[in-house]
Amino acid sequence: VAKDRSLGEALDDTKILASIKAALAKSNFKKLYTKINVEVVEGRVLYTGYVNEEDEIIEAVKIAWDQQGVKEVINELKVSQD
Repeated sequence: VAKDRSLGEALDDTKILASIKAALAKSNFKKLYTKINVEVVEGRVLYTGYVNEEDEIIEAVKIAWDQQGVKEVINELKVSQD
């Protein structure tokens, strides 16, 4: 599906991804930034990885929805048991 995107759609997704990563880096996610994987395809955001607390999942999802152009947020984040 990602290969069928127009150049404009790909640029929009790149812009959304950059905005999300910047917002995560500025928030309390500095230490978790490398543990959260973010993918954006056609305005749909997919989060995967592990966080330390349930509240961090909520905040990450909120950050995604705050970005212009986001159509859907798919949250696959899990709370680490370590």
